[in-house]
Amino acid sequence: MNKSSPYYKLRLRYYVAQLVSVFLAMLVAYYLLIQHTRLKSGIQEKLSFCSFGSFADCDLVNASPFSEVFGIPLSAIGALFYFVLLALGLTAQPNDKGFANLQKIIAWMGSAGLLLDVMILLSL
Repeated sequence: MNKSSPYYKLRLRYYVAQLVSVFLAMLVAYYLLIQHTRLKSGIQEKLSFCSFGSFADCDLVNASPFSEVFGIPLSAIGALFYFVLLALGLTAQPNDKGFANLQKIIAWMGSAGLLLDVMILLSL
């Protein structure tokens, strides 16, 4: 693929946006894992940045029994999931042959994660 073509430049922009968004999501999941651990161990000193009273309270969710699956914090599962997506994203560059196939795998994994989130949300 020609690196000066508009299609390549658009593809590169989407690729960078994908990597940045997955990295930010991984950071948020890691932060929530730290919050979860601090809440469960009783060393949390102040409210988290995403606690806005009874309407939206990350600390309330992190302390609930629904914050773990078989004793594993959901935020740990999310951090691992986003790390795998980031690693896959960094595996192939936009000009590599397998880039399109790898993007399909990442899209399917992201869709499966979103479907799981919706299923959990609807079951509450």
